[in-house]
Order: sequence, then C-alpha cells, then structure tokens
Amino acid sequence: MRLNKNIRANIAQALLAHRFDKHEKQLKAEEAELFLLIWEDIHSVADRALMEKAPEGAFTTAQQYRVNFGGVAVEIRGLEEVRTFAKWPNCNGWIHRDIKAYSPQDDVYKVWEKWHNKTIDLRNDKEAARVKISSTLASFASTKRLVQEWPEIAPFLPKEIGAGLPMVPVQQLNAILDLP
Repeated sequence: MRLNKNIRANIAQALLAHRFDKHEKQLKAEEAELFLLIWEDIHSVADRALMEKAPEGAFTTAQQYRVNFGGVAVEIRGLEEVRTFAKWPNCNGWIHRDIKAYSPQDDVYKVWEKWHNKTIDLRNDKEAARVKISSTLASFASTKRLVQEWPEIAPFLPKEIGAGLPMVPVQQLNAILDLP
C-alpha cells in the first residue's frame, strides 16, 4: 500500500497513543487529585459535611476550577462534578475569575508545580517523538518497504484495503456505456 499524508498521520497517531496514552491518563488522574485538593482547601470540613448532608440540587456543582498559581491562571479539572458553594459566578462569568490564588509557599502550589512540570515534560517528549516519527515515515513511499526496514511498526499499520468490488455490476456498466 502506498503511504500518503493521511495514512502517515494515522500511523503516527497510533504510535504516539501506544507510547503516551498511559502517561496522559496518569496525569489526568493526578489533575483530578489536585482538583479535589483545591476543593478541600476552599471548603471547610464543616462546609463539606453540610454539602454531603444536603439533598441533591441544593448546591451548585463544578468539575473544574480556575485557580491562580503564582500569577498563572490555570483551569484544573476533576473526573466528576462536586458540590460547591455558589460564592463564585457560574456560567459565563466564573471562567474569568480565579477561585483562589496560591503562592509558591503553599503546599497546594507545590503539588500543582510538580504536576505542571510533568505535563510540560510529557508534551515536550510527545512533540519530539512526533517529529521523529513524521520524518521517518516521510522517508518511505510504501508500507511494504516500511515494514522491511522497521518490522516492529507492522501492528500500527492500517489493514490492507483490497481493490473492492464495483458499486454497479460490470455488465450493467457495459450496457449503459454500450460496450461489448
């Protein structure tokens, strides 16, 4: 099969997913833990107990907070919505205000900084891999030659597409076109 731009992009995406999906899921889980840490920090133990006892719908819910870490506004997302007080505007207005600001001396800031550095490292590693994969794939014109030179890539190649059957039987085409 001849390699074209789309096939190369699909192969590269499959390779990157194979290499980095586990790490991305781990970082999402760490972000969710950070979200809950922030939630616990902005709600006292008494407030959390009150929210837990309240009936469904008594409090607004949130699945992300905009937080300021040392002058950097960041949106932190959780895996599920949590109850929260409606102290901060929701809908269109809340996204432009920070829920809380943390300084570099705060423990939450230190957790965020560690997570943030991991996300930067992952993004850089993924981009470097993408560039190398793209340049390698660009040097091949066919999957046959690619597999000869790089046999480990075979599971990431698209399945061969056969010539396929014509949509209209050949006899009908011949009759329409007045061919023998």
